[in-house]
Amino acid sequence: MTHIKQVTKYKLLIVDDDSDVLDYLEATLCDDYDTKTAENVASALEIIKKGGIDIILTDLVMPKEDGVELIEKAKNIDADILSVVLSGKGEKSSVIRAIRAGAFDFLEKPVSNTDLMRAIDRCADNITLARQQAALSEARIEAQRLGAIGLMTAGIAHEIATPITLIKKAAKRLREDSHVLENQKKDLDSMVDLSDRMKKLVKSIKSLTFQVEDEKSEIVDLREVLQDVLQLCRSRLEKENVSLKMPEMKDSIFLECHLVDITQVFHNLIYNAVDAMKDIEKRWIEISLEDDKEHAVLAVTDAGRGIAEDIKDKIFEPRYTTKKRGEGTGLGLYMAKRLLASHGGSISLDSENEHTRFLVKVKKAKNMERKVS
Repeated sequence: MTHIKQVTKYKLLIVDDDSDVLDYLEATLCDDYDTKTAENVASALEIIKKGGIDIILTDLVMPKEDGVELIEKAKNIDADILSVVLSGKGEKSSVIRAIRAGAFDFLEKPVSNTDLMRAIDRCADNITLARQQAALSEARIEAQRLGAIGLMTAGIAHEIATPITLIKKAAKRLREDSHVLENQKKDLDSMVDLSDRMKKLVKSIKSLTFQVEDEKSEIVDLREVLQDVLQLCRSRLEKENVSLKMPEMKDSIFLECHLVDITQVFHNLIYNAVDAMKDIEKRWIEISLEDDKEHAVLAVTDAGRGIAEDIKDKIFEPRYTTKKRGEGTGLGLYMAKRLLASHGGSISLDSENEHTRFLVKVKKAKNMERKVS
């Protein structure tokens, strides 16, 4: 089985009462894993209690408490920790005890570097797959919940659309009446403008709530995507006093994608930016456009001071969030990455920029010429 490449190093705790063996194991594994060491069970448990340990590599026979007791107590602290046991010859009964206690794998001493790496890599692969499956399951549940909300929202939007049209028509008729005063005409003009704005918002809501599973990609104008994003985010931006600068586009750039998916990507990025700038006095977001042969490259930059160095590699992982409990699912950037990849695009963090800046690449439609507006 091919080892799954890790986005970030998993934390590996190595436990052995022999300091020479401990140093050797750490030197062998530290390049691929974030290693910590302990010479006894008590010290190991103190490290585990602090959180963050993914894998334990432990000697089986140790003074006072052995590797089996470590596995049992570690599982009580964190049930998701996987353990690999190192055993000597003639310790079959203890190995059986370790497996019953929840050990993921065991190795018999002396063990080669290759076998050691394979065992730890198998643990890492198992963790990666389990987390991906959990994230997908959570995403499906979230999608079902949002689908139900979407149907209700679309129904409300449909009910709103008809009276908006009637209001606009009535305002236009009154505007043409010769008995209407000049200051009243200005009010009627405002009513027409607001009606147009509300119709655009209704259209954006409908585009975000209607999508059929396995629907084929469509050809959409990038300008339409950005207008939908603006309509959907305008209220939140105004409420939080955040300015949004959009790219000036004289020509159309056509994308091959799902309008709903791409709109959702930018919607999430903007809302994440707004949340992250709560403590910044002058808040702004800028979307700029770079064009290459196969992709439209959009940079979403905000006034934030970038992403902390220690979490840069984690932000696209499923269920990872820096928000308070209940405020974020940790799926936004993960799903954005998956959605864009399904359209032949990508999302990445621009670490070189002094502000927080994400680069979004969206595949352009083939055989579509630009149209001058």
